[in-house]
Amino acid sequence: MKISSYATLASFALAVICFQLVVCAGAVAQSSPIKVSIDTKNGQHTFKPGEQIILIITVENISDSAAALPQTCAALDCDTLDNEISLTDASGDSPPMTALGKKITSVSSLGPRRALRLQPGASKQINLDVSQLYDLSSPGKYAISVSRFVRSPRGKAKSNSLTVVIR
Repeated sequence: MKISSYATLASFALAVICFQLVVCAGAVAQSSPIKVSIDTKNGQHTFKPGEQIILIITVENISDSAAALPQTCAALDCDTLDNEISLTDASGDSPPMTALGKKITSVSSLGPRRALRLQPGASKQINLDVSQLYDLSSPGKYAISVSRFVRSPRGKAKSNSLTVVIR
């Protein structure tokens, strides 16, 4: 009789653990309240070596409640510091950073942070010149995406991937 009750208890415990895993997986799979999208300033995707490549980053609150994103106020460009840029060539390698790019990414203490609050449906556009951060003098295809940390509710929002060609 004891074996049966232990088996029942073990089955119940396993069911509870499975339920908790499903609940946790659902919480992780929730989408961000922030949508980040990128495109180039004029919709152009082909550039000459050394030509300026300005991204338009749109950060939009797609939820029903206010959202907060960290906003850095430092001597360097706040908008550049608040966006995590992924830029890779066709082989998956990142091109070398410029002196400015190295300076910006090596900032160890960003100083005080405040929140950029976006009400439901509100958005903010940010111009970011990636050609000032990366050496894009070599011809090739480059994939660019941007991530943005969301403070409330906590998480990370990643943009679409954009391909630019240097000829």
